Amino acid sequence: MKYYKIGIPDDKALDRMQKLGEIDKVILSPLKRLDNLLGILKEHNPGSIPQYVGNLERKLLGLVRTNYVEKRNIDLKQRLSELKHMGEYSVLAERALNYLLGELKLPEDGDWSDDMQVVQRDYLQAFLSSRYHNVDVLTESIAREQAIEIYKQHFEKIVKERVANAEVEEESLEKFSEDSRNEDPENPGWLRVVSEPEDGKVLVRKDTCLWADAMKEYPDSELKFLVCCYGDYFSIKLRNSNFELTMENSIAGGHPYCDCVIHDTSINERLDHPSDEFFASLKPST
Repeated sequence: MKYYKIGIPDDKALDRMQKLGEIDKVILSPLKRLDNLLGILKEHNPGSIPQYVGNLERKLLGLVRTNYVEKRNIDLKQRLSELKHMGEYSVLAERALNYLLGELKLPEDGDWSDDMQVVQRDYLQAFLSSRYHNVDVLTESIAREQAIEIYKQHFEKIVKERVANAEVEEESLEKFSEDSRNEDPENPGWLRVVSEPEDGKVLVRKDTCLWADAMKEYPDSELKFLVCCYGDYFSIKLRNSNFELTMENSIAGGHPYCDCVIHDTSINERLDHPSDEFFASLKPST
């Protein structure tokens, strides 16, 4: 099996600017995620919702620095009317949105546009830390084990809906490996070792992760893994419905690297995962 070292080193990658994207989608993002999470919580532990909402409101109150909803006259009522569960929690919605916009460091005055750029560190921290606080407060509101299981189901539902609404490419492992070995000059800082396909699988050791780097200051490794990595198990299905991801260690979880194997179960149904020692010893083929 041949291995390739891929990526452009860049210690300043998180300080680069990146496009924010559609501002309406940015505004809806924290509201839709909380709506989804409350829906899952209502299925499994409905009696805990008032305590969870109150705890999260108090947490966010201590973190919010600017009331963008008020200053920018953002119409929350109209946006909440499109959601199933958040309509009765306007205080939580306002604080969650103000937190996200504050972490993005958006201007309080002047025009906002879809062409706005933000620092990549701020972009990643804003969205990832919003997820982190959602699940962190959930572990303080109900039993940790149940909280994590509920959060996993919440994440699964989001990604599975995305997969269901997307046109799955059904690409081959050869195409996946080739794409993974392509340098991306517009996205430096991600370093990895990638194998060619063999026996129905491609091995990827990720030696850096900008998502994990952006979340370094947050203490709970298990929760960081959830918000940074857990969705990968399901988003791989966007490449091919037969693909399965196995990963036993991650940078977000406190390991020096992420050990990933992408399996094509149409070729080999066994989800064999090499040992940590094997991944540690991987070197590019000469």
